[in-house]
Amino acid sequence: MKLRDLPTLCAALLALCPTLATAQTSAVPGFISYQGRVVDAAGANVGAGTPVNRTVIFRIWDNPSSTNTANLIYSESQTVTVSDGEFSVLVGQGVANTTETFSYSEASKKLADFSTAFNGSARYLGVTVAAAATIATTDNEITPRQQIVSTAFAMRAKFAESIGSSSDLVLTPLSGTASNYGLGWYGTGRLFGTTAVDGPVLYGNAGGALGSNASGTYNTALRWDASGRVGIGATAFSSLTNKLTLQGDMATTPGDQFIIRGNADNNKRLLLGYDTTNNRASLQSYTAASTAGPLLLNPSGGNVGIGSATTPSVALDVTGAIKASGGLTAANISVGQLTASGDLTAANISAGQITASSRVMANSLEFWGALPAWGGLFQQGAAGLFGSNTSAVAGEIVLVGAPKLHLATTNAGAAAMTVWGSNVGIGKAAPSVALDVTGAVNASTTITAGTAVAAGTSITAGTTIAAGTTITAGGKSVPTSDENNLKIIRGTVKADGNVVYGSGFTATKVAGQTGLYRITFTTPFSFSPSVTTSITGRYGIKAEVYNGGRTSYPNNATDALYPDKDGFTVGVLDVSSNNAYNFGFQFIAIGPR
Repeated sequence: MKLRDLPTLCAALLALCPTLATAQTSAVPGFISYQGRVVDAAGANVGAGTPVNRTVIFRIWDNPSSTNTANLIYSESQTVTVSDGEFSVLVGQGVANTTETFSYSEASKKLADFSTAFNGSARYLGVTVAAAATIATTDNEITPRQQIVSTAFAMRAKFAESIGSSSDLVLTPLSGTASNYGLGWYGTGRLFGTTAVDGPVLYGNAGGALGSNASGTYNTALRWDASGRVGIGATAFSSLTNKLTLQGDMATTPGDQFIIRGNADNNKRLLLGYDTTNNRASLQSYTAASTAGPLLLNPSGGNVGIGSATTPSVALDVTGAIKASGGLTAANISVGQLTASGDLTAANISAGQITASSRVMANSLEFWGALPAWGGLFQQGAAGLFGSNTSAVAGEIVLVGAPKLHLATTNAGAAAMTVWGSNVGIGKAAPSVALDVTGAVNASTTITAGTAVAAGTSITAGTTIAAGTTITAGGKSVPTSDENNLKIIRGTVKADGNVVYGSGFTATKVAGQTGLYRITFTTPFSFSPSVTTSITGRYGIKAEVYNGGRTSYPNNATDALYPDKDGFTVGVLDVSSNNAYNFGFQFIAIGPR
């Protein structure tokens, strides 16, 4: 079967370009109009007298003769009506071709977007017409293939008519006649406004945008407006004076909406961002992926101000409080002084003069002049207050001269704490001993004194009160030697070995023995205690005390019959016959802790 083309292959290729679909007329469909003529082997028109349907395969190749799958760009199948040898179709409206003419599947070559078939410069149209009612693999493609080229008018489209080195491509809106939207080349000698660009310019009446369209989802990457404001990821501008806006949410600190980084190593970077979850801004330097780096402010000189819009007068001029978790060291700050209108807090402070209107708090405090603090600490005169970073113990406050330190709730208030010479008083203005307390003493653990401990009311300790000589409470002396530092354990045990009352011990009836019981102290005494026992009932029954851990009655001639520091054994016997009985008993154990 032969195919003869009509004189023209009408292809409106510009209609395949989505960006040109905004012409004054309606959008042009993305198809190619094709007309052909079909005759049989004898030269007679197919469908003469009565039209017939034939299957036609349209293929687009990037090669004039190759049938390799790599050269096949597009393939579709259509059923066309041939009348007196002629037919007319729109290439691009067909369905996937399932006929494997060249021994491979062409189904995937039915592109969803027909215009993408023309992303290259060399394109050839191949046509195969069925010899019978249906197509067969033996039906050959008509040769030669027809090269697809632009028409004269498509080569110089209407809206590109005037673009050149000295003119603009004007983008005309769908309605109206506005012409202040376009793209132009502003080269040497041609200014855009008053700016020598020497390059392309995209402009709009009220601004413009650059972005992406992913399956109908529009995302604005960059936008600008008529006043020259630029936004990156921004949906709006914050003020008329704002010239650059970077917009994007961040849930961590440091934020990284804006990053400056190097070419050779992208991990060397500066992050500027805002944590929109925790509501804080940050500026962070990195020398590696997660290694923080130095950050310099005014490295060539100049002053830095914090908390004020006025020009800073010194290298670091802060309006407000200063808090440092590490050390803050300077010979002179703000002309030889370290001044804070509120609290001054740091791990270490070293300065010529320190002034605080509220509190000065530091682990180590050293100065060489006055330390006035309105509302906290005041020292004046020849005597000095020194920290301990030289010869004293770290963390000490040393008072030199005739030292006095008075703490009170008000200027005229009673002393809360007083340092007078080498004595310290709590609730006492003039302490007479090393620690002189007016009121009760309460300690959560241990109170220890080298000599005596005396209290007018009470002394409370969570664990131990220790004194070198005596403890006096309520006018009565309490012995303090180890031998008299006693504890008492007492209890009552039933005949079956169960404890009736008492604590600090366990009781066990020795198996296989009548009237033999073992007592074990929960916390042993420091030395063997003294133990006394008695029977809870019947006269003529005694309860003897043996060493602990026994499993049988002792041989009085050879066994040691005194209690151990961790327990003892009780044997219940008849007074006269020494017969054993299962009987309840009581005991008291007294010994050193």
